[in-house]
Amino acid sequence: MRRAATALALFALGGPSALADAPDLPAVAPGTSIFWVTNFDGDTDQYRERVHKVGSDWILFQSLFEDTYYEDDEALPGQDYFLIFSGIEFYDCSEDKFPSSEEREAMAGLFPLETGTSITLGEGEMLRTMMVGEATPFFLMGDDRSAHDLLIEYADDSLSEDLTILDDPAMTVGITWDESSKDRVLAINSTANTPLPELTEQDLGFCAGFLADEEDNQ
Repeated sequence: MRRAATALALFALGGPSALADAPDLPAVAPGTSIFWVTNFDGDTDQYRERVHKVGSDWILFQSLFEDTYYEDDEALPGQDYFLIFSGIEFYDCSEDKFPSSEEREAMAGLFPLETGTSITLGEGEMLRTMMVGEATPFFLMGDDRSAHDLLIEYADDSLSEDLTILDDPAMTVGITWDESSKDRVLAINSTANTPLPELTEQDLGFCAGFLADEEDNQ
């Protein structure tokens, strides 16, 4: 599944330390908000994504925008929520598609990131290769953070993704769509005891079944 333009990838896996003397980033937990800036064909906008649940190798997010692009009666179940697996791959809760256990294990095995490491997942139109690129610093919240490029190439070249992922915590902080379109994380705000709404099946869409299965398998 191709990552949507609103995707954040964040997963607190162990990895190499950030650049010397950089303070730790806020921990990811229910209520944590991630603030993004997006540049598309010369236009700039911002959006926020909020953590609702954290699992063994996945995080459930809600997309939050200042403007709503649909009427309430037009909303698809789950369209405002998505899952990120191993800090890399986006799955929309409005679609009945999730990675297999083998794919989840392979993605988790990429960490700690090492240049040149690659995995191949899926088949048919979902056949894709993830390759860890060069180490590159990423400036976030006042400090340079150690990070790596990660390229995801699909059988259909038009779906390829170019990501920037922090080494520790493992977190996608940049998405390059093309020469003129890029998203990047501006800030992370982790507020203790943030009240979160109870999510319904309408909110969660197909993710409701996934979360139920995860609870059963604990």
